[in-house]
Amino acid sequence: FFLLYIHRRKVSSLEKERQHLQSTVEALQEEKKLLHSKLRNIPVSEKVNVIEKPSADKRDASTATEDLGESSSSQTLTSTSDPLQDVGTSVSQFNNMSDFPSFGDASSSIPEDQLRMIDNINSLMSELAVEREELMRALRIESSNCSKLKELNRDLTQKLETQTQRLELLTSERMANENVLARQVDTHFNDATMYADEGDEVVERVLGWIMKLFPGGPKRRTSKLH
Repeated sequence: FFLLYIHRRKVSSLEKERQHLQSTVEALQEEKKLLHSKLRNIPVSEKVNVIEKPSADKRDASTATEDLGESSSSQTLTSTSDPLQDVGTSVSQFNNMSDFPSFGDASSSIPEDQLRMIDNINSLMSELAVEREELMRALRIESSNCSKLKELNRDLTQKLETQTQRLELLTSERMANENVLARQVDTHFNDATMYADEGDEVVERVLGWIMKLFPGGPKRRTSKLH
């Protein structure tokens, strides 16, 4: 019973530690989600800045075409259309890339202290995961030991009940035998008392007969001899 109580306390403490670690992991996961949301917002602002820059380049290119002569208009249009196409292509490519921002691209614009914080959170979550796995393994072992102790306790309880029943049966039989012996002793004592009383009566009768046969007693006999 004492071992079972100790194992129950161990299982209870392990369960409390597991719940505490679970709440800590959930809090860290929420903080990680918040940091990821901040990371997703950073590429969006950069995308807006990049989109605004090609519009300024486009205005500069259009101003340059107005200053040129009519003789080189076709060449200027051709030369200006190519940079615009390149800029448009680069903007479209940036849009495609910004739609799926990666952590490596965004990490360049994140402060170092936040990056260190993220690394610390990831390492802490890894350690907590390892500790949680160890606690779960220990909990499974303790649960198995507790089940074995419960089975052993059940067997011992059954054996104890059996021995108790046998002891009660032997006690009742012994008490019954003692009562029988006490009755037999009382019967023998009564018989012996009756025999003693009868013996006394016989002796008294014999003495009475002797006194009747010799009424004078021993003095009378001795006087006759003189």
